[in-house]
Amino acid sequence: MNDSHRSELFRYEQMIENAFEHYKRKLQNQTRLEQQNNNNRVVIAQINLILHSLELQKKNILTNLISLFENSDNMKSMVLINICLLRSVLNIYSKDLDRGIVLLENEYEYYLRDHDILKVETELVNKMIELIRIRNKK
Repeated sequence: MNDSHRSELFRYEQMIENAFEHYKRKLQNQTRLEQQNNNNRVVIAQINLILHSLELQKKNILTNLISLFENSDNMKSMVLINICLLRSVLNIYSKDLDRGIVLLENEYEYYLRDHDILKVETELVNKMIELIRIRNKK
């Protein structure tokens, strides 16, 4: 693997880390809301199980991420990645990034560095979603 492939893979790894952290924060907010409102211990326990599973799946996806970029038809390593979970997390992250971009465009009339960061991140997310869609068709 050459340096350009490594740097691209690193960018995708960072984006996936960001997406999972974003999703994790959303679940933690749900836990806080549940504790404040109903304090249903079953719901809270379920969210905690999801959070734990999410962390394990993130590690697994990052470990096997290179298999998404391989052009071989060997799908053994692809089986190790929970594609449905990855796609769900990326779709939620993409929607929230889009909302953030719209908010910045509507609220601020001057140039913001964060605006470009969000756009680059959104492009990476959309490329990854498209890559997953293509690989799933094989």
